[in-house]
Amino acid sequence: MRAMRRKNRAVTQLDDLHAIVSEARILRIAVHDEDGLYIVPLDYGFDWDISKEQPQLSFWMHSASEGRKVDAFRAHTARNEAVAFELDIDEEIISGKFACAYSRAYRSIIGSGMIVEVTDEAEKLHGLQQLMEHVAPNADVPMTGGALARVSVWRLDVQTMSGKARSAS
Repeated sequence: MRAMRRKNRAVTQLDDLHAIVSEARILRIAVHDEDGLYIVPLDYGFDWDISKEQPQLSFWMHSASEGRKVDAFRAHTARNEAVAFELDIDEEIISGKFACAYSRAYRSIIGSGMIVEVTDEAEKLHGLQQLMEHVAPNADVPMTGGALARVSVWRLDVQTMSGKARSAS
């Protein structure tokens, strides 16, 4: 991954990166297919394993079983080709004395990884539980076998990521 130009804005501490992943609400995944570039916003859950020498982050998403997104995800998997992702937390606008001095306080992560369609029922259930824990942590809703069979579940195994933040002060 290319070195960050504004090193003073780099987020490198695992706790800070974990906070961004935990607090952000939408994961955007970028792919390319025969129609060109495509970015899709998704709700997500995640697993973050820091017990290994290199922490492992995996995002969990769900979708319908057909459509452009699914076709693109499957094509990336078949080509063994990474997808790009982004998530961010919008903090506030930073005003300035002239138009180009305006900016925004934010925290974000960009990266890449391999996307995999999950077909094992137990793993699908785990992924959906992680998603629900992140999206609606207090929801007490059952996951029925019929719904589990119909939905496609995706796991994005992160290979590279870079955090960046700008504070308002």
